[in-house]
Amino acid sequence: MEGIGPPYSDKAARQGIRGEDILAPPRLRARLEMLAPRKNRELAYFGLPEISVEELLELAVKWRREIGARIVDAMPVVRAAIQANQRLLLEGQLGIMRGLDWGIYPFTTSSSPTAGGACVGAGIPPRELNEVLGILKTYVTSVGGGPFPTELHGVTGEKLRDIGHEYGATTGRPRRCGWFDGVALRYASWLNGFTGLAVTKLDILDTFKELKVCVSYRLDGEVIDYLPDTAGQERAEPLYEIWPGWLADTTSARSWDELPPHAQQYLRRIEELAGAPLRYVSVGPEREQLIVL
Repeated sequence: MEGIGPPYSDKAARQGIRGEDILAPPRLRARLEMLAPRKNRELAYFGLPEISVEELLELAVKWRREIGARIVDAMPVVRAAIQANQRLLLEGQLGIMRGLDWGIYPFTTSSSPTAGGACVGAGIPPRELNEVLGILKTYVTSVGGGPFPTELHGVTGEKLRDIGHEYGATTGRPRRCGWFDGVALRYASWLNGFTGLAVTKLDILDTFKELKVCVSYRLDGEVIDYLPDTAGQERAEPLYEIWPGWLADTTSARSWDELPPHAQQYLRRIEELAGAPLRYVSVGPEREQLIVL
């Protein structure tokens, strides 16, 4: 019973405790007295110790003291900022393929990491979203289970993982790595309405003699250029274009013109597949290694 799954389940079942509830002790007690028996049955099922309402109320006193002043209604703050023409930046937690509604269900997170989800999560009208920046790597990575049509299982995948330091920041778990998937990019771009692209980790490909870009799948004998459902992705065979590598160090590049011609061609192909213009290209982890187009 860890992670964000249980809280999202409670939210959908209308049995959750909200942050504002800890600011109103009588309401909090009433909610806890109603929900504690149900939660204790779940804890008993997993062989875990039960909780008591009084214990939770004591914890709430501590939470109220430490973070109570930070629990506010965000709507007036966000609305005032938009009406004052201030800039709001929202970051999606995960990629579209882990989205609850449009991802590789059931191998997903519990929310919608789409541009549309930003409206629901932050209380912003859709018409006020004037830019959607798609952030992607020059290759594809994934953490956790589920279909991954362009995944590389051999030496090449290990090379991408090692050069790109593709290991979980918290768990250290190795990420699955694969060639760039243009089919998935088209899907993400359409659903989110990308107005621009930020392409990262170009430098990770500096030592690859050739690169592959998936532009379609073969599914049950048919060539398709769209993303099938989860079961279809499990059977899909990626069909690739082969692009020449640039075999040059890009980490010192600070402008588009300083990038090798083959790197420019590779990036323009990504731009074409997305149907959205390149805005940023990173050639390393430092701030100054971000090329602004």
